[in-house]
Amino acid sequence: MEKLRKILSYFDIPKGAYQFEFISNGLINDTFLVKEGCESNYILQKINTSVFKNVNGLVKNIAIILSQLDHTAYEKVHLINTKTGKPILNWENEIWRLMNYIPDSHVYNTTNDVQIAFETGKILGLFHNLVKGLHPQELEITIQNFHNLTYRYAQFLEAYENASDTHLQEAYHEIDFVKNNISTLLSIDFDKIPLRICHNDTKLNNVLFSIDKKALCLIDLDTLMPGFFLYDFGDAIRTLVNPVTEDERDLSLIMFDKMMFSSFLKGLKKSGLKFTQTERESLHFGAILMPFLHGIRALTDYLEKNKYYKVAYANQNLDRCKSLFRFAELAVENTNFMKEEIQNRFEILEN
Repeated sequence: MEKLRKILSYFDIPKGAYQFEFISNGLINDTFLVKEGCESNYILQKINTSVFKNVNGLVKNIAIILSQLDHTAYEKVHLINTKTGKPILNWENEIWRLMNYIPDSHVYNTTNDVQIAFETGKILGLFHNLVKGLHPQELEITIQNFHNLTYRYAQFLEAYENASDTHLQEAYHEIDFVKNNISTLLSIDFDKIPLRICHNDTKLNNVLFSIDKKALCLIDLDTLMPGFFLYDFGDAIRTLVNPVTEDERDLSLIMFDKMMFSSFLKGLKKSGLKFTQTERESLHFGAILMPFLHGIRALTDYLEKNKYYKVAYANQNLDRCKSLFRFAELAVENTNFMKEEIQNRFEILEN
């Protein structure tokens, strides 16, 4: 607690009797809610520099994007400078930042509420509309090969070759699932899909909501990079359409909720975001690719004895993998439904 108070003292904010509450949603950075009495004031965060090695690029990207997010329906988070005017604090080889807290805001980890799905689609579309005037190459790469399935598969193969017999035995079915399905997903032709600026981590708990279930903005902007819309589409779908967490152990509870999918599409349509023909035809792949991609990363991390993601217990990454792969299976089973819904919602496309 004293360490956090010391770190907070370097930022340009009023003095106060601040208290700190750890926020456990994130898997990468360490995040704390800063409170004074009953009032929430700020979000303090330590950036994981083992994951985000290009901190200067990360800061640059966020500054560029925040300058574009001016809209009455979009309530952006902003960075609070240090007393020396810097957007981040380098303190004893740790990188910290401070952000404003939007009053009465919260996130959902899971939901079966169609209004939440609609609002998520609408705010995602608004975000993309607001940044579409920028060229994707204006942003730096904050994590190399973040959604590159070829690269993630190579990581998996290396982990597989070096894993213990115990880990290989426990993950036998998941390893087999990767080998049986990787070729189909590697065949996606990204050369025909236009590059966009993407959030690249649009899981449901990276959308901030008001108390009346209105989507306010996207948070966790560290992965802002060039990408393809199917990435943001697929990450949103995998956490909206499945009503349980990604480490759910009871695989019978995992489902593909068609009403939630359709409501998300309605919100996306309401935003006015337009797609090219090739983008529209690729969207359903996102709902398959992203759970598979996150699943193979969790499996790799499990085989490497949990070097990347935070875990609460030894097999949590394996549980994540099983759950994500199950949803990927359900997405495949619902391919025709997704394609038809997307076709019906987005008939007028930009060239």
